[in-house]
Amino acid sequence: MDDSTHSPTTAPPSNSGAGPNVSADSTTGKDADVGDDIRLLGHLVGEVLREQVGDDAFELVESVRTIAVSNRRDDRDPVAELRSKLGTADIHQQLHLIRAFGWLSLLANTAEDVHHERRRRFHRDAGSGAQEGSLARSFAKLDAHGITPQAIADVLRDIMVAPVITAHPTEVRRQTVLTVLTRVADLLDRRSRSANSPSETASIEAELRVEVLTLWQTAVLRLSKLRVRDEINEALRYYRSSLFETLPALVADVGRITTELLGERVENPNIISMGSWIGGDRDGNPFVTATVLQLAVELQASSAFEHHLLDLNTLSFQLSMSARLITPSPAVAALAEASGDDSPFRADEPYRRALRGMHARLWARAAEVLDDVPGPAPHADLAPYADADELLADLEAIAESLGSHGAGLLADTKVEPVRRRVEIFRTHLCGLDMRQNSAVHEEVLDELFRRSGVTPDYLALPEPDRIATLVAELSTPRPLLAGTEGCSDVVISELDVLREAASAHRRFGARIIPHYVISKAESVSDVLEVAVLLKEVGLVHIDRSGATPQVRSELDIVPLFETIDDLRNAATVLDALLAQPLYRQIVDQRRGWQEVMIGYSDSNKDGGYLSSQWELYRAQRSLVDAARESGVRLRLFHGRGGTVGRGGGPSYEAILAQPNGAVQGQIRV
Repeated sequence: MDDSTHSPTTAPPSNSGAGPNVSADSTTGKDADVGDDIRLLGHLVGEVLREQVGDDAFELVESVRTIAVSNRRDDRDPVAELRSKLGTADIHQQLHLIRAFGWLSLLANTAEDVHHERRRRFHRDAGSGAQEGSLARSFAKLDAHGITPQAIADVLRDIMVAPVITAHPTEVRRQTVLTVLTRVADLLDRRSRSANSPSETASIEAELRVEVLTLWQTAVLRLSKLRVRDEINEALRYYRSSLFETLPALVADVGRITTELLGERVENPNIISMGSWIGGDRDGNPFVTATVLQLAVELQASSAFEHHLLDLNTLSFQLSMSARLITPSPAVAALAEASGDDSPFRADEPYRRALRGMHARLWARAAEVLDDVPGPAPHADLAPYADADELLADLEAIAESLGSHGAGLLADTKVEPVRRRVEIFRTHLCGLDMRQNSAVHEEVLDELFRRSGVTPDYLALPEPDRIATLVAELSTPRPLLAGTEGCSDVVISELDVLREAASAHRRFGARIIPHYVISKAESVSDVLEVAVLLKEVGLVHIDRSGATPQVRSELDIVPLFETIDDLRNAATVLDALLAQPLYRQIVDQRRGWQEVMIGYSDSNKDGGYLSSQWELYRAQRSLVDAARESGVRLRLFHGRGGTVGRGGGPSYEAILAQPNGAVQGQIRV
């Protein structure tokens, strides 16, 4: 909470009334603005608190704040005094106190987020140089250390940072609350820009009061737990609110900075590659079924199609150039002729006609792969695009044509952002990981092996015999079962999920489900079991045409080492796994990358924070050494949560703190 000296009876920074207050530790210099914002928000909460529940609750909140602040400044323990104060307080007043300080914390965090962006804007406007953690500063550091432009460019072409969105019970805020906080952030930003207009400032503060009142009369928690469908929609909200705009802008920044500093433009649309676990993570979640996986894939793809279709529709309105005034390229003229748009009102507008045809082809592609196509049907039935690459080629033709008649600025500002969005999100939006516990894989294979006559008791086999059994299965393309009739529910459920994943690959390509994560991976057999199960549904392929069987996988198979003991044993397991010839073929076919996930949350729970951090560090070093000795490239997937207890913290510092060699140009978090 606050250590501000601002008294509840002192005049607030503007027209706000008195109220409980939260503030940054420093409200001078560069932090003056955020201190002012937080004091204002505190006063607004105080006003709403007094108005809604009365003076008694207000006085209790203000009294608690004063005790906490004064005792902390005097280095005294405030607990005894607070216990005395609250021990006799009415339970309803205590609930009001909890809600008041809860909302204050969220509002203060929002003000700090706004302030960080304000500081970045200030530094840009002041020309004070690149800030720590920025792309420009990072490139400058590399240059200062004598790294050649060619070496930097080579790394950038293959670099990948993959943030993976998960649904987790630590995120309990409702969509309604997040929406209100977004409006508060926008209003605070407007307020900082309107400092020279008292009337506008007063109007903004009145709007802020409305938002605070809305929060006060809104329940912070839902009455019921979110369904998986709700969790998927919660994640997709981030794409609509920011990611569709910010990721293409970031990729564009990389291109611009590399051109300025390296003398060549480096293109890498996968530099940020979004991922998700929502709808694919079955470990401990019985609600994630084949139907839910299909839903997750549908909603993701539908969101991508919807945004691209809207982009094309918008471009068709923006690019109004007339053939009476400009001459389009032959490629654009051909697109216009093939568009099926014969309206006399657009007869001389080749770009509009071309883009309407492109819209119709993309819509037709969506109709092929989605159950519910977003948006109204187009003006004509045209042949669908085969894939996103065909759409990208047409957008390139539009951009090149604009440049040919002096409209390159329109290509850069209107077409290029659309092209980048298609390039980054394609038609699948993001990669959906599958995850399941190794114990479930063992149970499923035990039944499949028993039914197919491979072995009567797989679970009783020692590890060497398990490995031999699994390698034998990976040497033959035949499935274990012709069907699942009579199988247990767990076998039917697991195979249904895997078949749905195979269906998603056929419809949207391998990028839609790129990884299979194995929880509680403790041995080589835990990894090979997944390869056998994927073979059962056609996601691992066996070629027996040559002298030796050749194995190829459509997914990365990712062991997750979670407990302290598992982390200590991780390098030994990886070394033994990569020594298996058939599995090594899978890694080599996946461009030589082996991904390994390390768990922060479970290791924290297992050994405590300090022990967890030390063992995670040691595990990474040993995994790096094992991968290097085996001649493969290691990609680490960090299971870091939002809180410190779940491995959270500033990502920039966390990446810099990794052991040497642990980040080889690619990282997932």
